[in-house]
Amino acid sequence: MGIYVQTPAPVAADKAKRQAAMDRSIARAHQQAAAGVVPLLLATTFTGGAIAATWSVPSRTSDALYRVTLAHTAEAVVTTCDCQAGAAGRLCWHRGICRLAHEERVSSRTACGYRIRPQRKPAPVKAPVALPTIGGKVVDQSALTGRRRSA
Repeated sequence: MGIYVQTPAPVAADKAKRQAAMDRSIARAHQQAAAGVVPLLLATTFTGGAIAATWSVPSRTSDALYRVTLAHTAEAVVTTCDCQAGAAGRLCWHRGICRLAHEERVSSRTACGYRIRPQRKPAPVKAPVALPTIGGKVVDQSALTGRRRSA
């Protein structure tokens, strides 16, 4: 007979705190990408319904290279990093920049030397043209051509 302990569900404050940390990580990643940092994709494997990728990201403050692993499943994208912040369980910009590169939102390189550029944003969709109305009723388009309809 075991004792079951129910852990409390994460409260909204914890979720908000985690989301704020993720937002900071992504913002720093965008700054580093703008400064010219390009993550290197070392390996990608496809297993079942998941993608596992290994990235290498240079340190901003030293000559070190950090290894970031990314697992993309139908439920979530999970990243880990071997930098000091990652080892302490905190979110770092290395993880953020690899996530952005995985989503093709920043430039990256493959181990073969290929450059992967960010996807361009699609052109904005134009608003549909309103159909002409007379007295609140939609006018038959064929009536606007001036041609008679055959009976």
